[in-house]
Amino acid sequence: MVQMTEAVSVCKGGADALNFDAIKFDVETGPLYTRDKKPVAKEIRRGIYNTDTGNLISTCGSKYKPVAHYEIAEKLRDKLIQSEVDLSDIEVTNWLYDDGAKWRMQIIFNKYIAEPAIGDILKLRMLVDSSLDLTRMFSAIFDALRMWCLNGCVSSLYQIHNRYKHTFGFNIEAVANKIALAPSKYNENKEEFERMIKTEVSRDEALQFFKKTIGHRPRPTEPNHYSKPLVDNLVNRFDKEAMGLGFTLWTLYNALTHYSSHPDKNEDWGDTRGKLHNVQYNRERQVAKAISNDMWLVLFTDNLDGQRNQFYKYN
Repeated sequence: MVQMTEAVSVCKGGADALNFDAIKFDVETGPLYTRDKKPVAKEIRRGIYNTDTGNLISTCGSKYKPVAHYEIAEKLRDKLIQSEVDLSDIEVTNWLYDDGAKWRMQIIFNKYIAEPAIGDILKLRMLVDSSLDLTRMFSAIFDALRMWCLNGCVSSLYQIHNRYKHTFGFNIEAVANKIALAPSKYNENKEEFERMIKTEVSRDEALQFFKKTIGHRPRPTEPNHYSKPLVDNLVNRFDKEAMGLGFTLWTLYNALTHYSSHPDKNEDWGDTRGKLHNVQYNRERQVAKAISNDMWLVLFTDNLDGQRNQFYKYN
């Protein structure tokens, strides 16, 4: 998985790798002023400030209660240590974006490995996102990371996730319950990856899937309209993956995760608009939504009831 700015910290080892000094700064709300240095009524808008530097990070409403990134990280660390998750060999990476407004943490648990095909290794991963500028809800997700290409497996089939707005409180206990389930759920879902490898998917079926999910751009007079450049790029990626993996659901899956994990690959996806870390974040959610679609679930069927023909008829 490619990240679009340099990490502020990368730590490897045991539980001691859960060190968050690099993201440690406190935040507080305070008054805002116009360009003419006139105060903005606190009932209308407040500023969120880095107390270490005094810099304005973002603005918020009067009820918003910002939580510093390191506070969330430390609470998660405590719950991980209290759980039965094996922390003896982990790699922890932290990123800060937009002057600290956004934070992402990735923990790779090296003791939890799946190998759905020889040499194709997956590892359990925890991915945490949060923001102080209200652009990202707090999200703690367990999924899998495909090691040879670093594709993040963003499918909702393999996620254990919770999302919260800071405004309504950070429920660490609910997240702790998900942490406890992560290893067993990961082991249970290894067979899902194996099923993907064994499930055949034709090039036409991949095309229809792309057109009707991630590439779908409906218009009032064209409900089936889609982004042809995006769909063409996805099909080309599917073809590249198929050269080594064959025409399977695993191939389709990896074409999608390559799209979300590698927005910097212009040769595959063309020029990217916007900040790349935001593009990656948004694409991850697009792919997760696509893989939750009925069209994806139907690909697991044996087609005895004709569902594939219904969902994948050419148009």
